[in-house]
Order: sequence, then C-alpha cells, then structure tokens
Amino acid sequence: MILAVAIIWPAVLICAFLLWRGPRARAQRALDLARHNATFIAMRVPFALLGAGFVATLLPERLVAQWLGGESGFTGILIASVVGAFVPSGPIISFPLTLALAKAGVGVPQLVAFLAAWSVLSVHRLVTWELPLLDTRFNLVRYTVSLALPPLSGVLAALLVGL
Repeated sequence: MILAVAIIWPAVLICAFLLWRGPRARAQRALDLARHNATFIAMRVPFALLGAGFVATLLPERLVAQWLGGESGFTGILIASVVGAFVPSGPIISFPLTLALAKAGVGVPQLVAFLAAWSVLSVHRLVTWELPLLDTRFNLVRYTVSLALPPLSGVLAALLVGL
C-alpha cells in the first residue's frame, strides 16, 4: 500500500505541475475527466465492497479452503484458473471478490492464478469484444497460447511464497 502511494502521488504531482504550466484549457479538460472518473468509481466501489463482504460471508470456508486453500496445490491453481476465466466483471467487482476469496482462505498462488485468468482469459470479454471485433484465427491463437499463463503464474507465485 505504501509503495503504491509512493508511486502514485509523485506521478499525480508531476502531472499536476505540467498541467499547471501548460494551457488552461488542457488543465480544465484534465479536471473534467478526473471529476467524471471519480463520479463513475464513487458510485460503484461502495456496492462492490459491500457485495464482496456478502460473498465473503456466504462462501463455505471449509469447502473453499479444501479446493482453493494453500494446501490445494496445483489442483487448486488449476481450479482458480478456470474460475477466474469465467468471472464476468471488471476490476470493480473482481478485486473485491479476490479480497473475499483471500478472507475465505484461498492461498496466494491460487489467488494469483485466479486474477491472471480473469485478466488474460476472460470469457465474457472474448465473447462480447474480441470475437466480434478481431479475426477468429487471431483469437484462437491468442487464447490458446494464453491458456498456460494463469497456471504458470500460480506456480511461480507458489515458488515465491515458498521462499
């Protein structure tokens, strides 16, 4: 958390300084965009966090720990990879859901595989955006070569956690 703050705030301050020194119209556009984005996020995050809290209490912890806990090993990584690919949401839902899974006892390697699959193998994005807009052959190649990434990410996370 502190690292994120140490990176984000200096970047914001540098951008603010550059906007302040530039044309006023550009600074006004930046402020309008920031206001729009803040409104967009502010209306969704509380509900996403509330939903994640509900999910965290509804998840059967014993079952989750058995199938996706740190002791589930590579099988848990594979399960998390499949589940992550089928979570039909953006980051406003998937990250609070990841937090709920972590609180329910899901292991770090399995969480990494879950998020990697959500990022790379999102089925809802494939169906709604990629297939209609991009060549089918390209999608087949991209998806096929990407199938190994979430399990590989989980295994690498397991190795790092083991250190």
